Amino acid sequence: MATTAFEVTSLPQLEVLVKEIGGPHRSQINVIVSSCTFGDAVAMAAILRHMTEAYQWRVANFTRLRALADLYVIVNRIAEVNLPRIRSDVRDAQAVALLRGRGATIIELAGEIGGPSVDIFAAFVLRLNRLADHIGDRLRSVRARQGLLDDFASVILNLRFANILLPFP
Repeated sequence: MATTAFEVTSLPQLEVLVKEIGGPHRSQINVIVSSCTFGDAVAMAAILRHMTEAYQWRVANFTRLRALADLYVIVNRIAEVNLPRIRSDVRDAQAVALLRGRGATIIELAGEIGGPSVDIFAAFVLRLNRLADHIGDRLRSVRARQGLLDDFASVILNLRFANILLPFP
């Protein structure tokens, strides 16, 4: 059986690849995802999982892409659940504790991805922990804490559009 290999660096590129060569083939399709936009990781993982299961595509670094997709889900949960909960009550100690717990999970998943992404997500977790420290500081005014939440929301927005490199051993 012949082998055909492709390097994918974005969701639009993957969509074109699937549209052009998707379906059963006589040759083995091998894919390497070398990078992707953080916000596209979940969609790329879902598409490639389907192509792997349905047509036996081989994705060389699928485990890393799946970890990145899981990481996106956690960061999105922070943006959509944790931050609004804290915004509604900046004195909610349980919500602040959840932020810290999510930080530990982010570090673990970033380690699974490896490469330069570890530094990106380590810096993100440092900012997350700093936010938790400042939110928990009762000497800060409610308005100051709300401002910190707004600043961190913009950090998450920027991260969603970051291009993340996925190392290939």
